[in-house]
Amino acid sequence: MKQKLFLLFLFTGNLLLVTAQNQVIKGHVTDQDSRPLDRATINAAGTKVTVVTNSEGAFSITVPSTSKTLVISSIGYSPLEKVIDGDNLNIILTKKDKSLDEVVVVGYGQSQKKAVTGSISKVASKDIENQPVQSFESAIQGKAPGVVIENSSGKVGQGIKVRIRGTSSISASSQPLYVIDGVPLTTASQSDINNEPTNPLTDLNPNDIESIEILKDAASSAIYGARAANGVVLISTKKGARNSKSVVELNSTIGFSNPTVKRQFLNAPEYVQAMRAAATNDGRYDFLHDNSGPDGVTPAASEQEAMNNFVKYYEDNILEPLSLGTDWRNAKVNTNWADEQFRQNAMSRQLDLSVRGGNDKTRFFASGFYDDQEAIVIVNRFKRFGGRLNLDHTVNDKLSIGMNMSITRSELNRITNDNAFSTPGQIIAQIPISPLIDPSTGDINANTLYPNGLYDAKYNSDNQITYRNIGNIFANYSLLPSLAFRSEFGTDILNLTEETFADKRTQDGSGIGKGQYFTSQNVTFNTNNYFTWSPRIGDNFKLTTLVGMSYLQNDLRISNQQAENYPSAAVKNLTGATSVTFGNSANARYNFLSYFMRSSLSYKDKYLLGFSIRSDGSSRFSDKNRYGYFPAASLGWLLSEEPFIKGSKTVNYLKLRASLGLTGNAEIGEHQYLELFNVSNYPNLPGFIPFQLGDPTLKWEKTTQTDIGLEFGLFDNRISGELDVYNKQTKDLLLAVNVPSTNGYFDNVNFLNQILQNLGSLENK
Repeated sequence: MKQKLFLLFLFTGNLLLVTAQNQVIKGHVTDQDSRPLDRATINAAGTKVTVVTNSEGAFSITVPSTSKTLVISSIGYSPLEKVIDGDNLNIILTKKDKSLDEVVVVGYGQSQKKAVTGSISKVASKDIENQPVQSFESAIQGKAPGVVIENSSGKVGQGIKVRIRGTSSISASSQPLYVIDGVPLTTASQSDINNEPTNPLTDLNPNDIESIEILKDAASSAIYGARAANGVVLISTKKGARNSKSVVELNSTIGFSNPTVKRQFLNAPEYVQAMRAAATNDGRYDFLHDNSGPDGVTPAASEQEAMNNFVKYYEDNILEPLSLGTDWRNAKVNTNWADEQFRQNAMSRQLDLSVRGGNDKTRFFASGFYDDQEAIVIVNRFKRFGGRLNLDHTVNDKLSIGMNMSITRSELNRITNDNAFSTPGQIIAQIPISPLIDPSTGDINANTLYPNGLYDAKYNSDNQITYRNIGNIFANYSLLPSLAFRSEFGTDILNLTEETFADKRTQDGSGIGKGQYFTSQNVTFNTNNYFTWSPRIGDNFKLTTLVGMSYLQNDLRISNQQAENYPSAAVKNLTGATSVTFGNSANARYNFLSYFMRSSLSYKDKYLLGFSIRSDGSSRFSDKNRYGYFPAASLGWLLSEEPFIKGSKTVNYLKLRASLGLTGNAEIGEHQYLELFNVSNYPNLPGFIPFQLGDPTLKWEKTTQTDIGLEFGLFDNRISGELDVYNKQTKDLLLAVNVPSTNGYFDNVNFLNQILQNLGSLENK
């Protein structure tokens, strides 16, 4: 018995001795930009004790008390030996090559550029900030290959067309999916459909953006499945920095804009000469063909007399009235109408204030901004102000939480009824002998050849105000050193009001005055929940697998009221009208339920393999075709790590990659597969009328994309680039097919008779 007690005492003593000889070291590993480094290796020098950091860059390692140094290493970074001078260390690694080993954002995570097997273009903050543009798409124009951005109107706040590797659809949307800090954005115009579309992305402040990643091929974008056929744009906003002093930054910009190329039209003498030539030719033609000509033309006995009579008729009935009594024969009036649609030196003013910083537990970024931009087109003006707060906190070595939140108010002064003759751009049809100001009234000339858009610009108004809140909250939890879970909940809340007034003196006012009040509330919320598993498999293999789910719900409510008969322009809202002529309201909802998985495997950091698949279910399709499946696979070969290239003074980076995958498109609106009736609200005759022909077999539009790419860096990466060859095949096109009105169905909103079907195919290459 004594012997057993002695052995137990000896064992316990040795255990306590061993425990006392060990020490627990915790810490964080970040790069020079204070971004946490995932899967960095921490080794106690001279031992086999090794751990890796989690997704937040945190680690905890138990080392012998005799250990004095830790060796920290990560792919693309120079190894670092850190003296153990405490039990909580903050370690910063330096990149070997900033351009080729930079971290890029991918769907639901991050990856080093060298390890990416898909086609991704990155635009950094320095390329988009402090530019006199109201939308970040304008700032990235020409900075990402394969991305075409069109903004041809010259107006601020208006819709911008973005195409990634071509147009992939006919009747469905071809705009890419935008995701900011994990929150999918509403990008479709929310304003009155009777005017030109506006751009909801103007609610984002470009100076808050840290980076933009554009996912172009299926290998990079298929993780977003049914919404990725047109490409995906990932927007990451700025974050604070750990263990740094607070940095305050103030930027102020003032700029002026003018049109670069104006179309040239006839001046007054040239116009009079052209009109006289036209009259001469009309007179000759009518005389030779024995035509009587228009009423008021004196019959002629000779060809010359006929030509003279026609010239006099043109002068008396066209040139004289439109000149308003001015001496048009001597070009006393020579109005350049094309210039009148533009501002001279349209001013833009922008002010940004931000502060960022943090300690070893918490980091933050806060900003506020004000932006006021006049368009080169008269009347059009865009103003916005707002703020952002990004905050994250490390609770312990396992749990971290955070939030990204922004709120913006924007105001857009629009050009009223922009698709009609009342828009200022149509004044180029006026003739140069017509004076700008009517001498008899001292006001803008209302007696022009066509309705004068300047008159409408002065007396009409269309003002749009938007309040928008975009944000999310998130939590990361390390279940194991190699297994982490992330949960996030995000919202995009957009409230828009648009008030329109048309003075009774203008063309749009029709002599009585008209007003409209339009409201739209678009609320999106989504949640993403996923596991990331990064086990250590020997020294040569590296595996990262991501599995998760996503749910998105969008609710849209709109209301529209119209009134007319305004006795005065003193009160321009609906209160000033005597007759309410129209009113309606509507609401709609759609949902997406998704499950996704992505796995990437590398061998010796030079042979790369990737695979992903996503299952998407959408309320936009019937029960039979509600779910779609979107897989993608990719390969990569880092040739510059092979012995026959490694060490070359000419080629220091060379990677070959290939991918094949399937993506979808569901941007067709709601209830297109149903046969619908609309309410007939004819006075005193309530009822229903056939509204839409449905197709219950309607299914996803699918795009198969093949991509082969070559990335290279030469002469210490002084010369670098990428070459891609791709082919996109879209089938089961969602196509609006015209049907005869005799079937009894009629869309009295869009005044069309169509049915949406899966027909045809399309190719981009």
